[in-house]
Amino acid sequence: MQHRLHLRSLSTGDIHPLALMKPILELPHLGSPSRHYSYTIQVSGNIVALMVLAARTQIAVWDWKSGTLLCVSFPVIHPRTHQTKCNYSILATLEIWRF
Repeated sequence: MQHRLHLRSLSTGDIHPLALMKPILELPHLGSPSRHYSYTIQVSGNIVALMVLAARTQIAVWDWKSGTLLCVSFPVIHPRTHQTKCNYSILATLEIWRF
């Protein structure tokens, strides 16, 4: 199973003109399938973050214009803090800080 984020224009509903390289971003599902998912999406410039809440929470950060997946994180230590293998700090509120 994969979570898919479709990049569309709010005014037309068509594929966003700046996302022509990869108009659908995909995140492989980790862990056991769940019957219920909750999604939070945050956009800041050319960065988009997707938080998937389920039995195992995932957060992914992409450059949505190029379609490049920048990092994927998983919860550690405290449920409001996520550890990543990239230079972004991601909080549960999906405020994104680049170092």
